[in-house]
Amino acid sequence: MATSEAFLLRDRLDSFMHWLNDNSIPWRSGSGDYQMVQIYIKKSWNVLYIGGKYQKYYKGIDNLAELIKEFNKAYNKLPPK
Repeated sequence: MATSEAFLLRDRLDSFMHWLNDNSIPWRSGSGDYQMVQIYIKKSWNVLYIGGKYQKYYKGIDNLAELIKEFNKAYNKLPPK
């Protein structure tokens, strides 16, 4: 099975965390040097990773990728500030 991935712009992290809270999606701080946050989806903790070759982004894979894509779609529909 291929791994799916999605990227979250670093400057959208606060909005993403508020969106998680607004949608009652549990999360906790990440552990170690490369985890920003862990998000509970589909009966397991999924990691939003720091770093990698795309320094302007956080990266989520598999179940978290689906959630990030959903958030990005909702975020892009917001009126400009």
